[in-house]
Amino acid sequence: MSLRSTPIANAENPTQRRRDAEKTLLRDLSPLKTRSTLLATNGHGVKSRSRSPRILRDLRVSAVNSLVLLTLTLSLSAAVIDRVAVVVGNTVITETEVLQEARLEAFLNQAPLELSPQQRRTAAERLVDQQLVRNEMRIGNYSKPKPAEVDSMLGNFRQEHFTSISQYRSALEKYGVTEDQLKEYLSWQLMAIRFTDLRFGGPVPAEQSADRSTPGATPKRDVDQQMDAWLKETRAATKVQFKAGAFQ
Repeated sequence: MSLRSTPIANAENPTQRRRDAEKTLLRDLSPLKTRSTLLATNGHGVKSRSRSPRILRDLRVSAVNSLVLLTLTLSLSAAVIDRVAVVVGNTVITETEVLQEARLEAFLNQAPLELSPQQRRTAAERLVDQQLVRNEMRIGNYSKPKPAEVDSMLGNFRQEHFTSISQYRSALEKYGVTEDQLKEYLSWQLMAIRFTDLRFGGPVPAEQSADRSTPGATPKRDVDQQMDAWLKETRAATKVQFKAGAFQ
């Protein structure tokens, strides 16, 4: 608050001097009054009910507690949905991935969809083998199939099993898979076939079909036998843990 002197002419008049002092005080307080009014009216000229600092503090604490509780609830829900099903070395396979594997395999085979504990365990066993192959492929720097190759494989499958696009879409919905998931799965199958042929059957021409029908290539049976032996050996050297709770 600024200090203001009263005129000397009023020094001998106490009443006038008091009035002048009151005017000075009002002038000094006017900015504070204006700011207080704006805060009380939220800047829109409508007065609101003021809250004490304690009430505001309690409201803030309550809001923070609610937010923490909501975050914990969502985290626990996500943990239940995506709980660990298998651990392969340092790689985690979730229950959601196991269910997706079971759905995709059933869809490609056009078999009844079963998600029983036994079917989930079978799907998990396949995912373990796939992870071991992926680990080996990363070492060898194997290339992914081109999108056109995957589209061609999908087109052949669709033409063989469905009479129309609508029937195909309905089947996807029935099995609970998306076309993007299906394409990724087909891409993986092409990669796995090429890996086994290159790893156990010698060089493979770029135009090889998915059924290994290339003249002069190692017979499919021999390649599969070598692949099975490699998987058995690699599994024995890798720590694999199946979580019982995911297969009950």
